[in-house]
Amino acid sequence: RSHMYSGGETTLYILPLNNTSYTFYVPYVGNGSATVCNINGKKIVIGCGGEDYREFAFTNTLNTISFTDFDLLLIPRIKETECLYADTLLERYNFTSVIACNDTFDEQTEKLLPAYVSRGDLMKITIDENTNLLYINNDDFNGARFESPNFTCTILFRPTSDFSAVPPEWHQGNLLITRQNLPEAEIDFEDIIVSTGSIVPFEESNVKMTSLDGDIIYTFNKHTGAGCYADK
Repeated sequence: RSHMYSGGETTLYILPLNNTSYTFYVPYVGNGSATVCNINGKKIVIGCGGEDYREFAFTNTLNTISFTDFDLLLIPRIKETECLYADTLLERYNFTSVIACNDTFDEQTEKLLPAYVSRGDLMKITIDENTNLLYINNDDFNGARFESPNFTCTILFRPTSDFSAVPPEWHQGNLLITRQNLPEAEIDFEDIIVSTGSIVPFEESNVKMTSLDGDIIYTFNKHTGAGCYADK
């Protein structure tokens, strides 16, 4: 385990090069950001908020997949739709490291944070020799992206139609996980998951919605390819 520090680049773990397996669990939390990830065996939570606050909605996902100890929690902006579940997760589960924006959380949350906390608004986190996690938080855009030679995933932490502040490569990839709606920009993703409370489906055939499909699981393996399905 590597030491997390305040700065622009962080190395989290080093794993063998031949490991390529990604699973994303997106629970129904209404319009919010909450994704549980298994990245080559490393357990990561990206975003922990939602407008439809049902405490069991998120924690049931973690319990169902038998996750109790996590390698990393990324807490985006200090908004209810991005960090509402932070205290619950920090109280119930063990997180080796936490990444957060430069803003200070409330006193209760600050007390619950583990020893290794990295703060910043533009960060690159090395998950393993194949996989990086990028994090951007500014006035124009707030999101994260997993990148590897075989797989890419963009995660948007707030509804956004303006992609002018988004790196061009973030407009495409294997998977997009977004909130409430689709970006009003040209995008090219094989699969799209929308965390939303809306019951009006999108016309695109490659879009799944938590409001209609419930919890959604996406998997990618370099040997078997990708799969995206509802876990009802």
